[in-house]
Amino acid sequence: ESAAIAVVTPAAQETVAAVLHARQLALDGKFSEALAQFEGLLTAARQAGNRQLEADVMSEIAVIYRKSGKDEESLALQKAAADIYAELGDLPNQAKALRRIGVFYRYQGQLLDAIAAQEQALTLLEQIDDAEGMAQTLTNLGIVYGELGRLLEARTEFERALDIYRKSGNQEGESYTLADLGQLFLFL
Repeated sequence: ESAAIAVVTPAAQETVAAVLHARQLALDGKFSEALAQFEGLLTAARQAGNRQLEADVMSEIAVIYRKSGKDEESLALQKAAADIYAELGDLPNQAKALRRIGVFYRYQGQLLDAIAAQEQALTLLEQIDDAEGMAQTLTNLGIVYGELGRLLEARTEFERALDIYRKSGNQEGESYTLADLGQLFLFL
């Protein structure tokens, strides 16, 4: 038997560094700089026929568009990224894109669409046993159920997420979910 050896080329290393830099720019609120870098990466990915990178960059651009108020563009890009991930069989990233679509719908007040997208993501995450992704998605569902006034369903989803975070030792996730539960208990 031979072991597979991953070869990381200098070009691949540069691409990873560029993606990480663009993400950091976006986190720092430098959206126009991040967008310029991501758009260059998107062009390069398309020219190289790299569908994985294309979807990754599209998903990141969609987040910037959402934060910048470019709603239609954001939703279209995130859906296109989810479709590419589905074609590639990349369930973790497809689920992440669906979660992002759910968050988009929530911010638009389209709460039933938000639930549908989060439930699609949850189904994929359950298939691959991604506990962290499941907890994030359950938290998103809890928030939406709370906004709909479906408080017992919100509590159930928050408690499911809390259980996952506790089992995995994710104290940050646990603290956010406890805060969500605390707010919810004000209304129960």
